[in-house]
Amino acid sequence: MPRAANSAAGAKPAPKKRRANAYKMPDPLPLGEVLTDIRKKQWSLGQSVGKGGFGEIYLAKEHKDGASKGEYSYVIKIEPHENGPLFCELHFYQRAAKPETIDGWKRKHKLAHLGVPKYIASGQHEHGSTKYRFLVMERFGEDLFHKLKACHHQFSPKLTYTIAIQIVDALEYLHSYGYVHADIKGANLLLGYGTKAKDQVFLVDFGLASRYMPDGSHRKYDPNPKKAHDGTLEYTSRDAHHGVSPSRRADFEILGYNLVHWLSGKLPWNGVSKEVEVQSQKEKHMSNIDSFLSTCFGKEKFAAELKEYLKYVEKLKYDESPNYSKVKDLFKKAIVASGSKNDGKLVFDTVSAKSPSKRSPSKSPAKRASSTPRGAAKTAPKKVASKPAKRKSNSDIDDDNDTDDAGDAGAKKRGRKVASSSGTETPSPRKRAVANDMEKKVPKNSPKVVTKPKQPTKRKAAPTKQLATKKRKRKVESTSIATQTSPGLKGLKKPRKKAGD
Repeated sequence: MPRAANSAAGAKPAPKKRRANAYKMPDPLPLGEVLTDIRKKQWSLGQSVGKGGFGEIYLAKEHKDGASKGEYSYVIKIEPHENGPLFCELHFYQRAAKPETIDGWKRKHKLAHLGVPKYIASGQHEHGSTKYRFLVMERFGEDLFHKLKACHHQFSPKLTYTIAIQIVDALEYLHSYGYVHADIKGANLLLGYGTKAKDQVFLVDFGLASRYMPDGSHRKYDPNPKKAHDGTLEYTSRDAHHGVSPSRRADFEILGYNLVHWLSGKLPWNGVSKEVEVQSQKEKHMSNIDSFLSTCFGKEKFAAELKEYLKYVEKLKYDESPNYSKVKDLFKKAIVASGSKNDGKLVFDTVSAKSPSKRSPSKSPAKRASSTPRGAAKTAPKKVASKPAKRKSNSDIDDDNDTDDAGDAGAKKRGRKVASSSGTETPSPRKRAVANDMEKKVPKNSPKVVTKPKQPTKRKAAPTKQLATKKRKRKVESTSIATQTSPGLKGLKKPRKKAGD
């Protein structure tokens, strides 16, 4: 077994790190490589779609009559022969995941879907000097880990409990065949492939699966420090932290941590890397479920059924069989309590997630200001506050340029809001200020408040400095013309005409 090999090596880090260091990673296999399973059926490899701590996963399709036909409807997991996890996974599939076995269970329990992958084929393959072991499985869609990230690290109650019901169905099947999964998490929960299977969830990766009743009787509660903290640190059970062999209650406890994480977006021990500290946090919070949920949800509401489920798990005995029907009924009630319909549909809402990280503080105020005139008027004075000194320098412009006095290059963009604020800041007679305010006052509910600054009259307004420059140029031009037409300088006219020609 892989854990025995790890403990013999004397490694103490987290399981995932031990695997990466202990197992040999396979060399990439070429595209189109043909593998032959134990039943002499051939499979053609496609591109690599993922790597784990022990092997690699490729797309695959059937290879018949010397040619590969059809789409890549399967995946093949490959690992070097001396590695162990896939060997354990193969045993599970061959014993408990045959297609006829799964189909028979579905008919007996009247299930339209069972989230346990079917065993397709397996075998051995040699490439170069390396010997490989491989497993052929159905092709699946995206995993829930990436879906959770797309939903801003938070699932809706309806989505969460719909997934939970499917997981409980899968666990009931596994437990009935004497296996526990021991590593439930988003990365090991895959959606079905294709539109017909978009509402289906599959529990995959049985590298840590083990038999809790190997000899017909339940294993004893026997802590083993060498196996302590086995599994994924964030979700593994308290039993696993003590080095106890996983049981059915461990699967339900792991599921509970996932549910709280999906619903609230966090767990109290997120970011903690020390195994003992994570263990201590779990012991503390599972002994006080109310405090646990309060820490995760804060003031947000959560279903009473979630609390009831966690308290039920806390009271389960190590060798006790869970009440699967009761648990599923709790989740169904939670769906209805959330105001949703229990229709089995999976809706990943990436738009209206409740996570605060979804909102962009820099963008949302701008949207509110553009759609709400009142809000825009309130924010206008803040924009003008830094520019009163520039306008005071233009006080010598005549009354005909009052609108220009309020409108420099920045005022064109702000339109009416800037003009109204500048009228109170520039020194002018009281009557002129009142007149300006009356001219620019528009009813609050008028839809023209935002669009009126774009009228041609405002666009024609020019900065006062430019007007002053133009006036000075006109004076210079008029003077030059006068000097050119004087009797003493008539001789200068003809050279200007020739230069103009």
